[in-house]
Amino acid sequence: MKEDEIYLEIAKRYIKSCDHLINNGSNLQEVIGFKAYHAFESLGGAFNSHYGLHIPKGHLKKINAFVTNSRHCKYVTCQSIATVSMLLSSNRNKYLYPENVGGVFKSPQDQLSMTDAKLIVSRVKGILKNIDKLI
Repeated sequence: MKEDEIYLEIAKRYIKSCDHLINNGSNLQEVIGFKAYHAFESLGGAFNSHYGLHIPKGHLKKINAFVTNSRHCKYVTCQSIATVSMLLSSNRNKYLYPENVGGVFKSPQDQLSMTDAKLIVSRVKGILKNIDKLI
């Protein structure tokens, strides 16, 4: 397989895993959120690899490269990619770590609702459809 195909396959598998958790009524919204984040990051890798662009190894750098490079491609909606990027990047650590809120720590599962998790999965799926058409 080519690198872009592998990144795309990773994204598809993570979204499939999100769907499985959602459809089985799991109460793992922070896990779903993180998997959606990883799927999105992998879509960035697929996009950049497909166009022969550098794929940074750092999480934020990889997403920033996706946003920047998508602005020059008429086959994807760069505004949607930028919006999802901001949403996921600002929440990434919340999916993984306790957060100190006014002297009280909130657990990752208490920082994201299932409704929000479903919404982010839906948005990443939309981007996945566009990238899938390219590759």
